[in-house]
Amino acid sequence: MKRSRIWILCGIALLLSVVIELFLFNSSYFTPILSNLKVIDIDISEAECGQSIYYTENNVLYVSENGTVTFYNLDVSTRYVRIYATGDKKLASLDIYTTDDNSSQLFVKTGKYYFSPDTPDSMVFGVYSQGAIHDLQLRFDSSCTGMRINRIVINQGRNFNFNIIRFIITLLILLAVAVIINFRLWKKDFDYQNKKHNTAISALVLFLLMISALVSQVGGPLVHEYPLKGDYETYGNYIQQTDAFIKGQIELDLAVPTALTQLDDPYDRSQRWGISMSWLWDKALYDGHAYSYFGIAPVVLIYYPFYALTGYMASDILVCTILVMAAIIFLCLLLREIIIRFNIRVNLLLLLLGMTTAVFGGMIFLLQSSANFYTVAVISGLSFLFGFMYFAFRACRCKTYPARYILFALSGLYFVFTIASRPNMALYILGILPLFVAVLMEKETKLSQRLMAAAIFTLPLVFGGAAIMWYNSVRFSSPFDFGNNYQLTVSNVKYNTIKLYLIPQTIFHYFLHAPKIIERFPYLYMPARNLENYRTYVYLGQNMGAFWYPATLGIFAIPGILKKKDKVKIFVYTILIAIALLLSFLDMCLAGVHVRYTADIIPILVLVGICILLELSGKKHRVFGTIVTIILCVMTITIGFAFIFDNEVHNMLHNIPGIFSIFAKPFI
Repeated sequence: MKRSRIWILCGIALLLSVVIELFLFNSSYFTPILSNLKVIDIDISEAECGQSIYYTENNVLYVSENGTVTFYNLDVSTRYVRIYATGDKKLASLDIYTTDDNSSQLFVKTGKYYFSPDTPDSMVFGVYSQGAIHDLQLRFDSSCTGMRINRIVINQGRNFNFNIIRFIITLLILLAVAVIINFRLWKKDFDYQNKKHNTAISALVLFLLMISALVSQVGGPLVHEYPLKGDYETYGNYIQQTDAFIKGQIELDLAVPTALTQLDDPYDRSQRWGISMSWLWDKALYDGHAYSYFGIAPVVLIYYPFYALTGYMASDILVCTILVMAAIIFLCLLLREIIIRFNIRVNLLLLLLGMTTAVFGGMIFLLQSSANFYTVAVISGLSFLFGFMYFAFRACRCKTYPARYILFALSGLYFVFTIASRPNMALYILGILPLFVAVLMEKETKLSQRLMAAAIFTLPLVFGGAAIMWYNSVRFSSPFDFGNNYQLTVSNVKYNTIKLYLIPQTIFHYFLHAPKIIERFPYLYMPARNLENYRTYVYLGQNMGAFWYPATLGIFAIPGILKKKDKVKIFVYTILIAIALLLSFLDMCLAGVHVRYTADIIPILVLVGICILLELSGKKHRVFGTIVTIILCVMTITIGFAFIFDNEVHNMLHNIPGIFSIFAKPFI
C-alpha cells in the first residue's frame, strides 16, 4: 500500500508540474484566448510623439532619450500591452498611463515596467483596463535610449514556451513534497545511520548544486583562449598570475610605468592621479615589479591544472563555480557532522531547511553570481574553511584507524589551503581547538594514537606553511609578508591600523547596516552608507550587516543550550562567534567596509545560529522553537535568493537583464 501510494503521489506531482508549466507560467498566452479578448495591432504611424522620440525608416519609432508616445481612441478592453522592439542588452524601464471607462478624462498610471529590449518576453506588460481603454501613453526614461519600436499589440501575451528547466525545478519541488507527505517526514527525527535520511540530504545537495550550475551562466564565458587576447589588464589577478607561472616567472607580466616607480610614494593614491598611464590597480608594487597579493591556492589547485589539461584558461566564473560547489558539499556535510558530534536532536525536515539556509544565508550564491577575482579569493577561503572544519569534526568522531589519521591529514591540508586563499579566515582554527583538545584527552584511546593524530594534522601545516613562506620570500623578501602593504588601491594600506574608536562603526556596518528596499525585482539592494564619523579615510563600499540574515540571530539564543556536559560544544560555538566579532573589527580597521569583507563573518555566524536554532527546536518548547526556526530560515533563504540577482558586481543585470522582468512577473 505504501509503495503504491508513493507512486500515486509522484504521478500527481508530475501532472501538477505539467499543469503549472502549461497554464500558470504560460497564463498570459491563454488568457486572451479564454477571455475572448480582441487583439489589436496598433498603427504606430498614428502615434503622437513627444520630445526625443521620432520616426525612422519604415515607421519605426526611435527613442533617443526620455520621451512620451501616445495613442488615442483605442476603445478596447485590455489585459496586456506588448511591444516589439530592438535595442541594447540592458535593464530599461517605462511608465504606462491610460484613460478608460473609470477615468475617461485623466491619464492614470498603471505601473512602472522593467524590461530588456533584447528579451521579447520581457516586453509583455500587464495593463488591466476598467471597462475599455481609450488612450494609451508610454513614457520612456533615459534607460530606453537607442530603442527602436517596430510594433505595439494590445492583448497579446507572451509566446507559448514550455521551459524544460523551469518544469524540472517545479517537478523536483513537488516530488519532494510527495516524499514528505508519503513518509510523514515532519514526524521524523534525523538519524545519521538511516540510509533514507542520508539519501534525502544527498538529494538536497544535488538540488543546490543544480542551482549553482544555473547561476554559473550569468558571469560570461567559462573559459578564455590562451594565449590571452585583448587588453591584458582587463583580466583578473588570478588569470594574470597563472599566465605568469606559465611563462616561468613569479611577477605578473605587466609593464610597470617608470613614472609610477619615480613617485615619492606610489602607494599614495593622490600622487598616482598625476600620471596618465596604468595604475596597476589592486596589484602589489614591489622592487619595480607588479605582483598579485591574492592567495595562491586557486591558481595552484584550479587555474594552472585546468590550463595544463585543456590548453584554455579558466575564467573567474568557472573557478568560482567549482569552489562554490565544493563549498556547498562541505557546508552541508559540516552541519550534518556538527549535529552528530554534539548529539543534537533535530527533525529531518528542519535539518534540510537548515542546510538550505546555511548555503543561501552563507552568501555562497551571492559570491558566485558576482564572480570576479575578488570573490574567487573569498569563496576559495570559505570552501577550504568548510572542508577543514568538516574533516576536523569527522576525524574527532572517528574511532577507527588509519581512517582517523587520514581525516586529520585532510583537515590539516585544507587548513593550509585556507591560509593560501584567505589568510584571515585561518583564525577560525581557534574555534576547532576544543575538539582537538578533547581528542588529546580521550582516555579510551592510546596515547601513541593521540600523539600520532596530532602529528599527522601538523605535518601538512609544516610543509604547507613552509611553501607559503617561501612564496612570500620570493615575492617580497620576507616569509611573513603577504604583500598587503604594497597594494595600489584606494588608499595607502600601511596607514590602515587598529583603531579602537572604530568599534561602534564596526558594529553598525558589519552587523546593523540595513539593505535598501527598491521598487523593482529583487526589491532589495545593498547600499553604501557613510556615518561621517570615522576621523580618517575609511573605504566604504556596498554592504549589508550580518543581522539582516535573520538566521544569525540564533547566536543570541546560546544561553538556552548551556549544559555542563556540553563544554566542548559551548567552547566551539562561543569561540567561533568571538572570532567572527574579532574579524569584523580587523576588517573594518585594516580594509574598510564591503560585502566581500562581511563574507568573512556571515557564513560562520549563520552556521552557528542555525545549529543553535535546530537544537532549540528539539527541546522542551519544541513547537515554539520549530516555528521560530522556520520563520528565521525562510527569511534568510529569501534574502539570500534576492541577492543572487542584484549585488555589488551586477553580473546578472549586465549579462541577462531580461530575467529581472521575467522573475518580477512570472505569471503576468
